[in-house]
Amino acid sequence: GLAQMKIFADEIRDLFAEAFPAVDLNQRDMKIALRLFGWDGQTSCSLQQAGDEFGLTRERVRQISKAIASCLAPYAHKHLTTLPGLIEAISSMAPSSARRIEQTLRDKGLAGTRIEGVLKAAALFGAPVKDVKIVEECQGSRFLITPGMEGIAQKISANAQKACTHLGMVHIDSLLYLLPDLPENDARAFIRDVMSVRRDVAWLVDQQQWGWLKAAPRNRLN
Repeated sequence: GLAQMKIFADEIRDLFAEAFPAVDLNQRDMKIALRLFGWDGQTSCSLQQAGDEFGLTRERVRQISKAIASCLAPYAHKHLTTLPGLIEAISSMAPSSARRIEQTLRDKGLAGTRIEGVLKAAALFGAPVKDVKIVEECQGSRFLITPGMEGIAQKISANAQKACTHLGMVHIDSLLYLLPDLPENDARAFIRDVMSVRRDVAWLVDQQQWGWLKAAPRNRLN
């Protein structure tokens, strides 16, 4: 299984080592690529963010990253042996909080793997991905969603808060209507993910069925 394979981050390092032997690659350029593609243990960033960070224009960052990606491509299949398994594991868990997926990857012995870096590698090197997955933020946390679910995490959070304002608490099943295309257990897990990233959430029972949000205005339980 995945636990026996090499760590994705190690494979990326080996890939760079073969594509750029000795000192063929400027260290700054390598840092830019690692940052932009999400291979530095952080979330990936935009061309603009990378440019601001390294004092370069968006176009220059694009040129550098494109050149590096094309040099890596011939060796990618040889080195990135964990990529198909990672994609399968990530795809099977969507939609989900990135935190829950990355914890699962850690449990499989793949600590430090960020989903953005895996998805970027898949996009760059032509690995098959079932349904493009999109990462979006809500309440400062990252969520992996499927196409057509854009904005759903914010919508769940807002509706949970509205319910708490009116009723004092919310039952997660009352939010299932927001995810009509998902099996109910998957939908419940995603709703829990969204509510659990809120710092003001309190679950009333161990099963995390009923919750209340301390920040909801006029909350009777406040």
